[in-house]
Amino acid sequence: MRSTDPRRAHRLLRLSVLCVAALAACAHRQQKYDVVIPPPPEPARYRLEFMYSGSNDYEGGSSAADALLGKKSAAESHNLFKPFSAVSDGKGLVYVSDTAKPPRVEVFDDVKKQVRMIGTEGEGRLVLPLGMALDPAGDLYVADAKLRTVFHFDPGGAFKGTFGSKDTLERPTAVAVDAPRGLLYVCDTGGHRIQVYTLADAKLLRTIGKRGNGPGELNYPEGLTVGSDGRVYVVDALNFRYQVFDADGKFVATHGQIGQEPGSFARPKGIALDSDGHVYVSDAAFCNVQVFDDQGRLLIWIGGPGAAPGQFQLTEGIFIDSADRLFVVDQMNKRVQRFRYFGEKKPAASPPPVATPPTAAAPAAAVSTAAVSTGASTAGASTAAPAAAAQASAPTPKP
Repeated sequence: MRSTDPRRAHRLLRLSVLCVAALAACAHRQQKYDVVIPPPPEPARYRLEFMYSGSNDYEGGSSAADALLGKKSAAESHNLFKPFSAVSDGKGLVYVSDTAKPPRVEVFDDVKKQVRMIGTEGEGRLVLPLGMALDPAGDLYVADAKLRTVFHFDPGGAFKGTFGSKDTLERPTAVAVDAPRGLLYVCDTGGHRIQVYTLADAKLLRTIGKRGNGPGELNYPEGLTVGSDGRVYVVDALNFRYQVFDADGKFVATHGQIGQEPGSFARPKGIALDSDGHVYVSDAAFCNVQVFDDQGRLLIWIGGPGAAPGQFQLTEGIFIDSADRLFVVDQMNKRVQRFRYFGEKKPAASPPPVATPPTAAAPAAAVSTAAVSTGASTAGASTAAPAAAAQASAPTPKP
């Protein structure tokens, strides 16, 4: 019997992997995504435009094959491995935080078709970068949960300073900028509160919330965003809801509850607002993004579990930029998906109840009636983790 040379077998296996990686890279670069929500024949409200995963996204960029060949490290190839949040300046720059080694922020430049990273050296070296925000000048703010501070970088990626410290932050996971009022909001998950700092001098101005389950109280808040009117929207993760506060930090409203049915939450994570005032909430258990009107009524949802374009595996941060493009961090699929929102008329004042959720055998893609424009109910989503399982996850959620 002829023996097999282990070194030769290893080379053949490596070559096979490289061929698959190269083919996947070409397919990804050339892919035109035929994903619209809701699907025909209804008018499209959202369309999948692009997926970010690394330098391979752009023609001529390095790919996973470079890392396998040893030409470049994984970090040098700018491949996403454990993305957590994404923000965009609306002008072609997309920032994605990644907690895999080395912890960093990848900057995708859709204009120059290249990727660079920041936060890997000097005073601005990140350890556990999570939520991010941009101000109108293009400065970037990054919450570092391990170092218990928020890093401040200029548009070129140079370190400028920090907000907060171990004395005022327990575990910062998300940030939001209210530029007209000169404020930086920091979601302090470990402290069950929102800390508000002045942008001008990084001073702690006030605190919103305390631990509890009553109105205005928080239990491991995970995400936040600020509306143009100064209202603050907070994902109150282990109370399975999102809450709204006014510009002075006073409680306004709470929406949501634990459950499997559409409109409920199991593992809510990120939150965002579009130009029509709709509220978007990602849910890691449902693997989708639910869309609500300004009264907290469910309109539609996007995605469902899977690896195909338009599907998600563990949805984390979400963001909507000034061009009404929705960015969804699809963590287990190691990518960020970008959708275009087309806008619509305001929903009817009294929409009918949300339809009965689909069975486990139903497809996980989003489907709908003309809900966004008419206020009718939508259906399309995932089979969520049971409520009991969600309750069992009550220990501190970690990225």
